[in-house]
Order: sequence, then C-alpha cells, then structure tokens
Amino acid sequence: MAVRHRLLRPAGAIPLIARTLVARLAELGPVDHVTAFAFDVRPGDSTPSTTYVRVATVRAGAFDLAGLVFAVVLFFRLVAVHRRRRLHVLLCHDSTAFYGVWLFSKLYGVPHAVFMHACIYAPGKEGMYGRSRALVYKLNTRFYLRAARRVCCVSRELCGWAERLGAPRRRVVLMPNWVDLSRFAPSPSRPPQPPHRLLYVGRLSPEKGPVFAVRAMPAIVERMPQAELTVVGDGRQRAELERLAGELGVGGRVRFVGAVANTGLPDYYRRAGLLVMPSLSEGQGVVAMEALACGIPVVGSRVGGIPESVRDGVNGLLVPPGEPQALARAVADLLADRERYAGLAAAAPGSVASRSWRRGARRYLALCRLLRWRGHASR
Repeated sequence: MAVRHRLLRPAGAIPLIARTLVARLAELGPVDHVTAFAFDVRPGDSTPSTTYVRVATVRAGAFDLAGLVFAVVLFFRLVAVHRRRRLHVLLCHDSTAFYGVWLFSKLYGVPHAVFMHACIYAPGKEGMYGRSRALVYKLNTRFYLRAARRVCCVSRELCGWAERLGAPRRRVVLMPNWVDLSRFAPSPSRPPQPPHRLLYVGRLSPEKGPVFAVRAMPAIVERMPQAELTVVGDGRQRAELERLAGELGVGGRVRFVGAVANTGLPDYYRRAGLLVMPSLSEGQGVVAMEALACGIPVVGSRVGGIPESVRDGVNGLLVPPGEPQALARAVADLLADRERYAGLAAAAPGSVASRSWRRGARRYLALCRLLRWRGHASR
C-alpha cells in the first residue's frame, strides 16, 4: 500500500483510512503480509504481519515537487521490496505517488488500484491550491483515471466524476469509507434532551467551510441564546476564524480546541447536540459517519458524498453550500423541535450500521482477490 501522508500521526481522513486499512488487512487470515509505504513511517514499527517502508521526499510546494520526488523514490522502494518479498497487489492512495506505482506495475506485472478520495475538478476546490500545484493535480487525475487497473471511489458522486473525466466504467469501483463502530457508538449516559452544543470537526481550510459555521452563529444564538459551537481541527484559517467570531460578537460562544486525535473524537461527538458540516467540497465525509454512529444528527451541505451518508429528514438535514443563513435556520429549527430532533438522533446509529471496518476490510480483501485474478488472466 502506497500513501503519501502521515501514517504514524494521521492528521486527516486519507491517512487515517490507510492506517486503519493496514491494521485491518493484517488481521485477516488470508492476508499473509501487508507492506505500507509512506514518508513518516519507521522500520521499527514493523510487526510480523506488517512492514513499514519509509519513502523519502522533500519539502516543496510548487508543482507538487514533493509528490513527484516521492513517486520516484517509491518506485525504487517497490523494486527493492519486491525482490525480497514478492508483492501481489498494490493499493495507491495518492494521485502523484501513482506514477511510481504505475511504472512498477508495468515493469513487474503486479496488479494495482488507485483510490479517488476527492476530485480537483469538483466545485469548491477552486483556489484551494496554488496554480502550479492545481495544474499538476489535474494532469495526475486525467492520467490515473485512464491508466489505473481499477479506480476505487469513496462516493457515488466521485464515481460519476471518474467516468466523466475518462475512466472506463468497467474499471470504476465504489469503495466507500468505513467507521470503527466499536469506538464510535452512542453513549449510554446521553442526556434525554438535546444539548444546544454544536460541533465542527475538520480542517480549518476554505473547502471545508468552517467560515460558514462561524457566520451562522449570530443568527443561531439570537434564537437559541444557550447555543455554543466547538471547533475541532486546525489549519490556515484558524486565526481568521477566531477574529471573525469576535467581530460577529460570538467570540464567547465559539470555542477552538485545535487538532484532536481520532481516538479522542468519540467524547466530543457524545457531548454535542449536532454536527455541522458546511463543506463546499467533500469526497465522502468520514466525520459525518462518525457523528451518526455516536447518535448525533448532522446538518451538512448538499455537496459531494455527504448526501450519501446524511439523509435529509432521516438522520440529519441538508442545506445549500456557502449559505450561512440556511445553515443557521436549519440548526435553530431543529433544536427548537425536540420531537423531530429525537427522531433524527434515534435513526442516526442505524443509518451507518452497515459501514463497519470489519465489513470494509472484507471488501478490500475481495478487491485484492479480483485484482490478482485479473492479473493472472491478463498474462
């Protein structure tokens, strides 16, 4: 498995998914060994069933030079490992790293799949990256969609993007994200009345829309004076958001706690009344599923894969992206209607009951078997 993200200290959905996948695959009997390639891993973390291989890179933002260096080094690391312990299937979770995976696969005949967690062409991605990096990501996307043996998309919306941008339909596979339901579950001591505590979890960057959550707070507080918002996460917009909360007169109602390890998130969900997810762009939205698993309704944007988890009027509410007034109205209306809130909260855990990592690991194993069978058949 190749992923150009932090695996030792996951700071986002993609590295968390990759790290969990490594652990889950290693637990399955049919998998004799898993090798993970990333830039921050240490060989000392390896176990009898898992090997971590460090892939050196550089610090460079323009044209995603760091990613291109990673891809080159990754290719040679793959060759070295393959000579010692034959690799059977490659799973790539990064678009730039795919160049190294693709070249290795072409030379050594090892089947592979690339995972599409987001799409640079999707609405809401504008301005997220510098011009040179955005250009590279667009080129990467066009290349891997045409060249990959399988394109695994985390949402149906991304499956549509993959096909529109050139991936043959027969190669596109829906492979959604999964949740550890043993950790993310309702609290038995949850209070019977909905607390007026709102929660935002995610990067503090434009595409995640935290500014709309802050801008919605004055209208929410006007109707619900006891409402407060806890912001979990960090990013380049934090100082701007803290300043904005003060300017809007809700500085005392918005609390920024910074980044929280995934292991600590269940407590935040269980202390909240609602998760607000005002994204402008989203691959699928793992935090929505985590909140739902904990019995917390979600008020989220109608973008990306969010509607595939958040069913409007069933386990949450959907609002137009980029409209803080609509977000404020939906939140305040729901908190004022306790009967409706209780119904959404009661339906939340069951709506993601089929998304356990136990089931997800078996889906990944089935994918690996398919890739190997196709690989043998094409020889």
